[in-house]
Amino acid sequence: MDSIQGNIFEHTFSLSLIKEQLKPLIYNQNKTVRSYQQFFRLYYFIRLLKYTTQAQLRSLSFSGVSKVATKDILDELVIIGHISAIEKDTKIYIANETTEKILKAVSFNQDNYFKVFKPLPKGIDTANEIKNSEVFVQALKLPNYYFLLFPDFTYIRPDALMVLKEGKKYKLKFLEIETEQSNWEQRLDKMRENYLKLKADMAVFEYWKKMARFLLLPEPKINDFKFSVLIIGNINKNWGKGFEFRERLY
Repeated sequence: MDSIQGNIFEHTFSLSLIKEQLKPLIYNQNKTVRSYQQFFRLYYFIRLLKYTTQAQLRSLSFSGVSKVATKDILDELVIIGHISAIEKDTKIYIANETTEKILKAVSFNQDNYFKVFKPLPKGIDTANEIKNSEVFVQALKLPNYYFLLFPDFTYIRPDALMVLKEGKKYKLKFLEIETEQSNWEQRLDKMRENYLKLKADMAVFEYWKKMARFLLLPEPKINDFKFSVLIIGNINKNWGKGFEFRERLY
């Protein structure tokens, strides 16, 4: 697929133009020092993590990450418009419409994966989002990691749904990443109440049935469907079966 029509770069989006813009970063004195695939993989993780820093990206374990996740390279990618940045104490990198269309143009991973992504980031509450991304990066390194989802059930919006897979079986763990704040006890009590409500809500089963299809996983049977909740932070409570508290993901 050499090009697709889009509404980027004023009128026309072209994958060949994208590659032309990346050439100065790929070749150095006629030697190949990076690859298009490394850049596309970088874009994928920026899109998945929503909000991320250069240090977080450098800590990922895909091939060539040390070559494409340098500060200078990331800033150059912002300049040419492939990703965006939010200027805070630490620069935060996010995907934009160009990132999205590049990934779709190269069919990175599988087309269905784009159906599970939430809308592009808008730069709200970035400090909290970066703390969440620290945990998401840890999740990516788990040996049985499969995917991260970001569902919204109206009355409860988990920080993430972590899909873990071993063979043909998979586990679903909702992640809640907590730091102490005002009215914390009341907030936690409300969280527990909402998850107990969610366990009896068909909406979560219907959501996962749809996501399982997109992620090419076996669709669950209602009688077999279950999930657990992992609360990460400096807190320890006994909420009973299905709830777990840890200071770190691992």
